[in-house]
Amino acid sequence: MICHNCKAKFYLQRSFLQLFETRTYYVCNQCRRDNPLNLYVEKIPLDLYELRVIALFSKYNKIFYDAWVDELSQIFEFFFKKNDAYFVLFLEEVRLSDELIEISDWITKNEKKSLLIITFFLKK
Repeated sequence: MICHNCKAKFYLQRSFLQLFETRTYYVCNQCRRDNPLNLYVEKIPLDLYELRVIALFSKYNKIFYDAWVDELSQIFEFFFKKNDAYFVLFLEEVRLSDELIEISDWITKNEKKSLLIITFFLKK
């Protein structure tokens, strides 16, 4: 397979029982070690609801973010099985500021739900 991030070829070791299973991996082990996922959750109470920001990486990385599609789908699936009372935004980068909190408060009042923002990198 070819890593979507560094474009290097990598191989998967399989046992005889897993030989005919089709699995797709987008990121090689080296890129996973260099850019590990560090989930960080920030909860901010608003007037009526709450703002929850989930950041996937602890520092800004110049990487191809689409390579982490499998991890993103697992996070979305896990979160939506637990609770579906959130309005979800997926953004590449978020800066916590007063404007973000005001806009989030407006969105939550209009949607009558709490707001969940999933982002790759969170600036404070």
